[in-house]
Amino acid sequence: MPDPLQRERDNANGRVKLPKLGWLRLRLSQQVEGAVRKVSLAREGSARHERWFASIQVERSQTVQALDVAPTLGIDLGLAAFAATSEGALVAPLAAQHERLRRHQRSVSRKKKGSSRRKKAVSRLRTLHRKIAHRRSDWLHELTTDLADRHAVVALEDLRIKNMSASARGTAAQPGKNVRQKSGLKRGITDAAWGEFARQLTYKVQWRGGRVILVDAAYTSRTCRVCAHERADNRKSQALFACVACGHTENADVHAARNILARGIAIFEAERQHALSADAAASKDASNTTLAAGHAASACGGAVRRPRGEKPRRLSPGEAGTHRIKGIGVSVLQETSGHACAAGFPGLPAREEVNLRSGL
Repeated sequence: MPDPLQRERDNANGRVKLPKLGWLRLRLSQQVEGAVRKVSLAREGSARHERWFASIQVERSQTVQALDVAPTLGIDLGLAAFAATSEGALVAPLAAQHERLRRHQRSVSRKKKGSSRRKKAVSRLRTLHRKIAHRRSDWLHELTTDLADRHAVVALEDLRIKNMSASARGTAAQPGKNVRQKSGLKRGITDAAWGEFARQLTYKVQWRGGRVILVDAAYTSRTCRVCAHERADNRKSQALFACVACGHTENADVHAARNILARGIAIFEAERQHALSADAAASKDASNTTLAAGHAASACGGAVRRPRGEKPRRLSPGEAGTHRIKGIGVSVLQETSGHACAAGFPGLPAREEVNLRSGL
């Protein structure tokens, strides 16, 4: 770990101390608690629009107990509705800024390269991109914080976002199909920021002792949750689900979210049964080990319990290797490896008089 003396914080005055830079004043977005371990500086913008940000990593001794509860919320992600929950709520997507971006990009393309006007147009375009990114980040933080505060365990569909947003252009030998339509879909997926939403929701519920259960998203939008009938005809339109088998109708996105919740609960129950089985097997192995250790007769390895139906044989005093114990009635077995093995008293030295009565 780095030297804590090189990195200090002053919440009262809004300052942080960094190596070689000393004390720097900053505007805290929240109170920093714990020992400072790492500070990362990042710059955004240039010239008069330049801004610096500090990300502070701290170490705290607080431990959050994990909650062993089933998921209480399922979330289906989309484009027409950014998210649909199993509670029946539909989250509208953030308004896009495509027209403003297009206008600023055209302004840049019309300026002569190397001119002062082009530099100003590029600066305006950069500022617009930064504002859009900050607006999206703030909107996602508000949404994920609200969900994490109300639900400890959430079921979320496991989307392959990288594959879904890959280019469909293809190659010269095998050109792609519907490239223009798919490019618009790709732009919508990247603007929606599904991956950032999942990342923020995951760490926020973990901070509160919960977790996010990822489930397979295949056929969740066209499988009836009432009769389990799966068919493409069940999805009548973008917003309507109507089962052709049982006639159940519901909002398509909400229906998919409830299917996701059901799959998340099934995964939780399967994990719980597996854990209980593993604990039972471990306790059984431990009891068997203890029972086997209790069957050991003596240090010389002889068996104490005789076979069923066999009568004990008393040895005469004249037999070699015998041992006599006064005061108690025990059967003395034959000497093994120079030690007499008496039931309940292993490892007694051979040919030694021992009196086990108390006080003698």
